[in-house]
Amino acid sequence: MWPADHFLLHAGGYAILLGIQKGLHLPSEKMLPSFCSLRDFGNTSSASTWYTFSYIESTSGIKKGERVLQVS
Repeated sequence: MWPADHFLLHAGGYAILLGIQKGLHLPSEKMLPSFCSLRDFGNTSSASTWYTFSYIESTSGIKKGERVLQVS
């Protein structure tokens, strides 16, 4: 289905995230952590992926064996 279970995407801006979502054909729930990082912290360069990781850990969690795609 998708190349990963979780996506840590550089929150460089709303249009960038929408472009990634469209290009990878990702549903909204896969994008929510990155959009929340953008909303809460803004564009913090490649460090935004770690804010996204923290968001996933504190909500749904990441389980052993799941794949994480980090794009910064």
